Amino acid sequence: MTSTSEHNFWSLDPARAYTVLLTSVYKTLANILQRQAAEREKKRPALDREMAAAKRGLGRDVLSQADQEDLKTYDDLMNKLSLAAARCDLVVFIIRDMPGWPTKRKETT
Repeated sequence: MTSTSEHNFWSLDPARAYTVLLTSVYKTLANILQRQAAEREKKRPALDREMAAAKRGLGRDVLSQADQEDLKTYDDLMNKLSLAAARCDLVVFIIRDMPGWPTKRKETT
């Protein structure tokens, strides 16, 4: 005898499961991109001051200590968010190459 959970497991539609997984990963990626934009807006004044200093050929060392610390934490956070986005892209790549992924039929001419 098989239990109901075993029956449901073996009647799984891989294409639908992959679509559900991809939807979740894409939502995560969208959240990461929104977070990056929000952090960029939060640090906009310090970023603008850094840009102005760069146009004059100066580095971050001419900025105030508070701006330097803000930009350091901003850089660290953006690196982490970029890494998370890259990992999401990798998951999408892997899911799309798994067996059972729906493929388009090639049309013959």
